[in-house]
Amino acid sequence: MKRGQVTVFIVVGVLALVMLFFIISLTSQSSRRDISQEEDLLFAQPVQQFAQNCIEKTLHDAIFMVSSQGGFYKTPAPFIEYSYFQIPYYFDNATLINPSESLVVPQIDQYLSVNLPICLGNVSFPGLIITLQVPVSMINIEQNQVVVDLHWPIEVQKENSIKIISDFIVTQPVELGSALLLSQQIIQEQEKYPDSVRMSRLTNISADNNLFIRLYDLNNTVIYALDYPNSTFSPEYVFTFAVKYPW
Repeated sequence: MKRGQVTVFIVVGVLALVMLFFIISLTSQSSRRDISQEEDLLFAQPVQQFAQNCIEKTLHDAIFMVSSQGGFYKTPAPFIEYSYFQIPYYFDNATLINPSESLVVPQIDQYLSVNLPICLGNVSFPGLIITLQVPVSMINIEQNQVVVDLHWPIEVQKENSIKIISDFIVTQPVELGSALLLSQQIIQEQEKYPDSVRMSRLTNISADNNLFIRLYDLNNTVIYALDYPNSTFSPEYVFTFAVKYPW
């Protein structure tokens, strides 16, 4: 092999080594930069965790409220006040309210919209600036659970770094879907016999669905309380509504 050829091979080899070193250096710097950026954004994690806890607690409170008030956050007239709640009349000579998912979903949504900003807004995070936008929720009431897919943009700023948290999913085990369905059945029976409490039918519904139906007689008003003794909802799960009788 001629000396010139050897020289060319050496130059090419040196260039290849330089190129390889350059690529490795860039890759290393990029990796360090990515890790640094990830570490820089860790400051938002406490806010994200607190927001998740807020959503879970607020959803629980929303379900407790609307279940105690026949599916309503703000109960429309006519209603009866009982045990600090405004319980709607489902029936008074005729059906006034048909309990359904389409009735209750907007009530839960309204409760979340009002109370979520309060939950997170009452807490301060030193060194962080929190900016909240309006939460938008997709709520699905199933037989034994309520699922909320929530889009709630939360901007967290620390010095020159900004992290936006936005999407949350929360599932609350609760028999709200079951309670709505059984309430419909009770009201349908009431339409057939508007002047009486159908105890035999209530007994069958209780036995078939493993719950208690408690009745509270207040003159010409009876409050129906669907009590699920095996529910995991804390402290207990009860769905209530009222019926007025011509007694």
